[in-house]
Amino acid sequence: SRSVPCLTTVQALAAAVQGIDALNGGDVGVRSLQEHAEQLTEMTSRDQLDPVEGIEVSRATETARRASAVPIM
Repeated sequence: SRSVPCLTTVQALAAAVQGIDALNGGDVGVRSLQEHAEQLTEMTSRDQLDPVEGIEVSRATETARRASAVPIM
């Protein structure tokens, strides 16, 4: 209620970390759902994507590491 985000799951925390990382790196862009689905299909076929999680494997590992280092209040 005081404009403080409340993250109740590890997945939400990981998504927040990824979003902050993208904003800090200037890596934010806009794509249609069709473009996003096409890229996911291409990455899955090249084994760059974990098909279960839907996240780049290398970034997923890094995000999980960062998320576990963030103190939860």
